[in-house]
Amino acid sequence: DVAVIPGADYSNQETPFYSSREADTLGQYGGIAVWTGGTQTTPINYAGLRATDVSSDLAWLWWTPYGITCDREGILYACGTDTTRRWVKSYSIFGNFAVEKDELPSLNSTSSPDQDGAPMEAPTDIALSPDEQWAYVIDMDAQRAFVFHNGPVSVDHSDLTPVNDYMLLANYPNPFNPETVISYQIPVAGHVEVSVYNIVGEKVATLVNTIQTAGHHEIRFTAQDLSSGIYFYVMRSQNFSAIRKMTLIK
Repeated sequence: DVAVIPGADYSNQETPFYSSREADTLGQYGGIAVWTGGTQTTPINYAGLRATDVSSDLAWLWWTPYGITCDREGILYACGTDTTRRWVKSYSIFGNFAVEKDELPSLNSTSSPDQDGAPMEAPTDIALSPDEQWAYVIDMDAQRAFVFHNGPVSVDHSDLTPVNDYMLLANYPNPFNPETVISYQIPVAGHVEVSVYNIVGEKVATLVNTIQTAGHHEIRFTAQDLSSGIYFYVMRSQNFSAIRKMTLIK
């Protein structure tokens, strides 16, 4: 399968598209490839890198269809067809590293079964409506189409770990090129500043400088215009401050 980002600028060599290939009969794993380097007029320059994720969920094990699609924000949706998956998950892609964002409710999911979810047996392909409020999943084994609606979101706070302390977490991935995610938490609402400095102490970016609510937060840092090397990101809020190191490799 192949997925492009709707409305994206494919005259830009950094705009990715994605392909999905199942495992072959010789035991070679399939997976998802991230393609960049070409354009819509010079596709010969495209080069692909295999997408990886922490749980290796995107290493396809069977020779069954694994459908993919993208939304306008570049979020990748992937169908886990075989009996070790039975889910449809969404991922943020940083370079060729995939960070899981969400999962459509699936009764038979092997990673996060939902008793109120769709009884998916082998979700094979997914499509989004033009307004991206509806998702349509084709199930090969059940020979059915499941329809999901993006309705109002509610949060059951009883399932969340309360935030009692200030904390600046390690960025991921690290090393990175050119994007990484920085996460942090604050126990009370207040002013937060997160800035990036180079090895000689010069500020190269201010990522956050505003009042935020209590809880967990994450921001994406893009170092497209910076050179390779070691950088430090610093968080300040109330009387708390913390610093961590990250490495940009181009």
